[in-house]
Amino acid sequence: MGLPFAERGRTRAEGLDCWGLARLILAERFGVDLPSYSREYRDTTDKAAVAAAVQRHLPAWTPVAEGHEREGDVVLMESAFGHLHMGVVVRPGVMIHIERGAEVTLCNFLINKIYGQRPRSIYRPPSQGVCGS
Repeated sequence: MGLPFAERGRTRAEGLDCWGLARLILAERFGVDLPSYSREYRDTTDKAAVAAAVQRHLPAWTPVAEGHEREGDVVLMESAFGHLHMGVVVRPGVMIHIERGAEVTLCNFLINKIYGQRPRSIYRPPSQGVCGS
């Protein structure tokens, strides 16, 4: 915790956006190497470009029914501001995430007032190796 937000950030030193945090956690904790996408969108409010980048690689991921999520799954949702947002499940119903104006934090994505009423999907990344390119 204590890591700062940075647009298209991919390292602890420069800061992270929500995908950068997911990428860092999945690499360090689960050995899953995710694509950076940092050159595929201008910032996190570029919903169409972010969605296109993610959608290109989702077929390699396994959809997970709500209530069956486990540590390391990725929660994909639309924020109250209309842009795509994601976090990594740390325990059922709870994700770690980061967003503009805030450091890394935990929240209950099932009842959170910001995200609770937004469409969401949960995905399990490939168990090891590279996902996408």
